[in-house]
Amino acid sequence: MQDLGGCRLITNSVEKVYEYSEKCKNSSIKHELKKEFDYIKQPQNSGYRGVHLIYKYHSEKSEYDGMLIEIQIRTHLQHIWATAVETMGIYLNQNLKAGQGSKDINRFFALISSLFAYIEQQPLVPGTPNDIDEIIHEIESLNAQYNYLGFLDAVQVITDMQGSNKDDESYFLLCLEHKLNKLVISKYQPSEVDEANEKYHSLELNSDNNVVLVRATSFEALKKAYPNYFSNIHNFIEIIKYCLQNDINNIYTNLKECLIMKRNFTDWLSKFHKSIANYGYYIDFDKVYRNVNDIKVELNILNSLIGSTDIENDFKNIITKYPETLKCIPILLAVRANEIYAIDGDGEFSYDFKKAIYSPEQYAVFMRKTGLFELLENHIIHSLVDYVTGVETGLDSNGRKNRGGHLMEDLVESFIVKAGFTKDKTYFKEMYIHQITDLWGIDLSAISNRGKAEKRFDFVIKTDKCIYGIETNFYASGGSKLNETARSYKQIAQEVATIDGFEFVWFTDGSGWTSARHNLEETFDVMEHIYNIKDLENGITTEVFV
Repeated sequence: MQDLGGCRLITNSVEKVYEYSEKCKNSSIKHELKKEFDYIKQPQNSGYRGVHLIYKYHSEKSEYDGMLIEIQIRTHLQHIWATAVETMGIYLNQNLKAGQGSKDINRFFALISSLFAYIEQQPLVPGTPNDIDEIIHEIESLNAQYNYLGFLDAVQVITDMQGSNKDDESYFLLCLEHKLNKLVISKYQPSEVDEANEKYHSLELNSDNNVVLVRATSFEALKKAYPNYFSNIHNFIEIIKYCLQNDINNIYTNLKECLIMKRNFTDWLSKFHKSIANYGYYIDFDKVYRNVNDIKVELNILNSLIGSTDIENDFKNIITKYPETLKCIPILLAVRANEIYAIDGDGEFSYDFKKAIYSPEQYAVFMRKTGLFELLENHIIHSLVDYVTGVETGLDSNGRKNRGGHLMEDLVESFIVKAGFTKDKTYFKEMYIHQITDLWGIDLSAISNRGKAEKRFDFVIKTDKCIYGIETNFYASGGSKLNETARSYKQIAQEVATIDGFEFVWFTDGSGWTSARHNLEETFDVMEHIYNIKDLENGITTEVFV
């Protein structure tokens, strides 16, 4: 039998790995579990850790039936380790995953895996020291000798330099000068490949150099295998540095702080959407039609003014006999109000269109001076119902910003429901602080809301362990409001940090943040639970709300 395919699930804890593993095994899928490999309890000698479930695929299509599907379930630490191994293997042209290649490199990654296993309080990799201080000392020694972390850093740089240029056939020469702890990157065009090879061989003669010649197309292979490669390598490097610079005996206590570094802001921001518009985002035609129908009778009465040769007298007669037609006048000027103020050399007036406060003659003056009589008597329009439908459509387009916010709320709510929460039982919409306090007895007085009215959360989730206050928004365009929002939520996050049993979670997205990225980044740096749509799609709700 051949492999049909596979999938990978990344979680934030070992407990979640086993939880999802059990859910897979106890599910009602028709495919047959053939094998299970627990490389967390029994790590491979290479350092690989994770849980693998191998299923026999049952399909009505004979060409697929009987093939194998592999499900890999890993923690974030286990995944970034595997990404780093894959990266190093691709650029050194060594199959490190299979334990092949340089003995020192394989040793380095096995030690790192044991370090991560220690953090996760799981069995260490066979053949590595049992003492964590010895593990760290050996990691530091190998890195000082070969600068492996520097190499991975360099790969990040040149991968970023390449961007999305899939057709680039150039070469990169990476030279790590160990004694000087210096990295040199040189780029060569395809026509310069002979020169690149000569340089490679000359540098390789020096035993103090670690030299690699890489073709640019290798970057695309790496990106294809690991779409989040850039942030994963950044996380790998930063977490190791953190572990080496801090008291390892307290590392599990500080794991939460350590893993906050796992996300790269620039990478996170680059995943923001330009729009989340659905088909109903642009115009709410149901609302348009409702508004028109509410005044349809009155508009048809006023239709008699179209083409009138004595429009002023006809108008005065209509509003005298049918005073309710006055309420239609503001919308003819695209105004949603019962009162309209106007001033000129003849004086100032505040016209009430709900109840006539002036004579029919004065309302006729309004119609003449605003140009409405000209619109009607000259046949510029042919139906006030059609005309107002157009006006309502134009006015409704102004509601897109609000609809954008509601679309984000709806999107977040769909993922909350998908995560297994039930409305008005385990999750609630639009709750004020006092309602949360009254329902669960938690003191939220520390949340000041920057001196504004009492804070209301878009959603509140209640689990056995915690209460989560959730805010959602989407900004397709910039503006001062974004900076204020970022500063406000930063303060709320800091205030909430003083409250036991309560967490503040913010879901936001939209290309509008590009203009306010600095304030957003400041909030990102201090706020643990800030996520975008991509995070939702990657299952963050099942990891956060526990």
